[in-house]
Amino acid sequence: MKKWILGLSAVAAMIWLTSLPEETLTGMNFWEFRREATLASGFVAYVLMAAVVVLALRLPWLEQRIGGLDQMYRWHKWAGISAAAMVFAHWMMEQAPKWMVYAGWLARPVKKIAIGEAAGFDRVVHLSHVVGEIFGYVMLFLVAVAVLKKIPYHWFRRTHKYFAWVFLAVAFHSVLLVPAALWRTPAGAAMVAVTLIGVIASVYALRGKIGGARRHRGTVSAAQRLPGGLIDITCKLESPISYLPGQFAFAHFEGMKDAHPFSISSANTVRDEVRFCIKALGDDTRRLVETLRQGDAVKIEGSYGHFNFVRGGDTVKEVWVAGGIGVTPFLSRLEHLAETREALPDKAILPVEFYYCSQQDNALLQRVERLCRQAGVTLHIFDETRQEPLTLEKILKNMKVPGNVNLWFCGPRGLGDALQNAWRAMGLPLQQFRRESFEMR
Repeated sequence: MKKWILGLSAVAAMIWLTSLPEETLTGMNFWEFRREATLASGFVAYVLMAAVVVLALRLPWLEQRIGGLDQMYRWHKWAGISAAAMVFAHWMMEQAPKWMVYAGWLARPVKKIAIGEAAGFDRVVHLSHVVGEIFGYVMLFLVAVAVLKKIPYHWFRRTHKYFAWVFLAVAFHSVLLVPAALWRTPAGAAMVAVTLIGVIASVYALRGKIGGARRHRGTVSAAQRLPGGLIDITCKLESPISYLPGQFAFAHFEGMKDAHPFSISSANTVRDEVRFCIKALGDDTRRLVETLRQGDAVKIEGSYGHFNFVRGGDTVKEVWVAGGIGVTPFLSRLEHLAETREALPDKAILPVEFYYCSQQDNALLQRVERLCRQAGVTLHIFDETRQEPLTLEKILKNMKVPGNVNLWFCGPRGLGDALQNAWRAMGLPLQQFRRESFEMR
């Protein structure tokens, strides 16, 4: 993912550099170099910002190619951070030499007539400078809100929507300040393409079209509160929803400030019904657990994600590992297997070893045990308060059926990192380690 972002940045930089006249690249003085470096860094930032806007659209065909919405959001996050870094570098290349002149470290450059002044658009060009600087600060603020997880989730969700406006402002700034000669080069063609893509994506987002084809309205038909700050919710929908066991959806319950992503915990055999098991982890979810009632309205958008138990490679066994509330996508798969096991062909059912990291007083434990019996899944309860940490070595050593495996993990980040690093160190196929990276910011 980070290699993709670095690659996109490098391609953008190379397009810009190869578009410069040969005489520009040779014999540049400091001020000429500063000018070209400022323009190049701005172009790279502009390309990354367009990628950020496109990745935010939750386009199904793009999600399919990237490997799920959780992965798309990781790309979105790091593209945004990289764009912010390039915006800061662009700003520093513009401002730092001025500070050095004021300090007496550099001689003031010879004043030249600006392109905008020569063309009679000095006021518009000046405005584009002001707009670019102001919205550069706005972008840095939005990225900071997104990255700093101590800031409440609803602040992040609401402020992040303004990023489309930031791109439109930066497009105005960028198009006006590109040197006229560069419009006839590959960099000019790239500017046109990036601007069109980014503007269309921004308008699409501002019109509220994101996820429009996957929206469903409904009501809460059941809400059962469980010990440990859990609530088991069943929603009756006005239109059927299509999903595979293990996927998730955005749910906006009555009284919540914003929609949140939740793993679906029901089988997909009843298409106008969906079930969630939600833990109070923040202000919104805590309020939801305390106040939600049967009959409350709900808006569902989904389904999303590639944590869908579709196998990869020539595997002969499945291993599932869940930690805490990360058990919810496995509940969906267990419900599905329990309801459809007799109708499934033998080749569709692999031996499954399910490691559930849970304390003995977990409110979901009885449901998990019952479903595992019905689905024919071998369950291992792993209580880390009484046992040594679960490791990949322990899992593989306990396997009753040796051979090639698919491992599915959803749970705490630390445990997931440890298992994935061990998997990689053993040289096992990475495409057979499936992980739900359930971080939307």
